[in-house]
Amino acid sequence: MAYSPSLDSTNAILTLDQAKHFLGETGTGNDVTITSMVNMVSWKLNSLLNREVLARNQTEYHDGNGGIELWLRHPPVSGVTLYQDAAYAFGTDTIIASGDYVCWSDTGQIVLTGNIFLNGPKVIYATYSGGWAAASIPWEIQGAAWEMLTKSYDLQEHRSWATTSRSNDLGGMTAYNYQELESVKLAIAKYRKWVVS
Repeated sequence: MAYSPSLDSTNAILTLDQAKHFLGETGTGNDVTITSMVNMVSWKLNSLLNREVLARNQTEYHDGNGGIELWLRHPPVSGVTLYQDAAYAFGTDTIIASGDYVCWSDTGQIVLTGNIFLNGPKVIYATYSGGWAAASIPWEIQGAAWEMLTKSYDLQEHRSWATTSRSNDLGGMTAYNYQELESVKLAIAKYRKWVVS
């Protein structure tokens, strides 16, 4: 049975059509390879950015430290519901009223305005939508995905994944670059989510 991957719609930063356009591919002969690489690059960017890029429902627990702030892990955020409960039941009676905190959607920072969080492990429970809609993913992240895809595709086409250089029939040498491009590094540095809660 032939290998036939599908695009990981939960994580794929690029569509197959976008990827093929960027690679200059018009046929379908390399769709399996390109699909696999889009999935690979998308997962790698999620990991490097320390956040899930595409919007989805998020559920997370946070330790309480008696302070007034916490940071949700997958900004931008919307539809936040916060609970805190030392008994870990997290019923509706443990919801923190939305008027009792300020939430910065773009960073995921939450600051209580009239109280403090409980002390204890995992006593804060948050549900929200986190990540960007596909049409709103920042261009730097999309560009990083395209550039990582292009590099991976080129290495695969030359069968050079484990080759640093190769001589040719004319006595010349081809060297292969495995380092991330500077624009990719800049995008990662700009959008990397530092875990502080």
